[in-house]
Amino acid sequence: MPKRPPWTVDMSKDELDRHEQAAFSAFIDKIHERYPGETLANFEHNLETWRQLWRVVELSDVIFLICDIRYAPLHCPPALCKFVLRDMGRRMVLVLNKVRPVLCGGGGGCWCWCV
Repeated sequence: MPKRPPWTVDMSKDELDRHEQAAFSAFIDKIHERYPGETLANFEHNLETWRQLWRVVELSDVIFLICDIRYAPLHCPPALCKFVLRDMGRRMVLVLNKVRPVLCGGGGGCWCWCV
C-alpha cells in the first residue's frame, strides 16, 4: 500500500503535490518491477484516490470498514488494516454485511435472525 510521504503544514501545495507524486510513482514502479503484469492483482493507480484515503485516515479517530462477508479477504486487505491500526494508530471497526446468507445457508426461517 502506498504511504503518504512526510509533510509539514509549512509546505506549499505544489511542494506537497510534488512529494506525493514522486513517492507514488516510485511505489508504482517498484510494484511493477517486483510483479509481472499477469500476476499483479488490480489496484488503484489514481493518486487522487490514495490522497483521499490518507486524508480521511489522518482526520479520523475511528475507521469503519464495511466488508461483504462472502469475500471478506478481498474487501479487507491486510495492508489497509496495518496502515490504519499500526502506522496511523487509529481504531478500526470491521462491519460484515450479507451475514445472513452465510450463516443461514440462504434458507429462510433459520435461527440467525437473532444474531
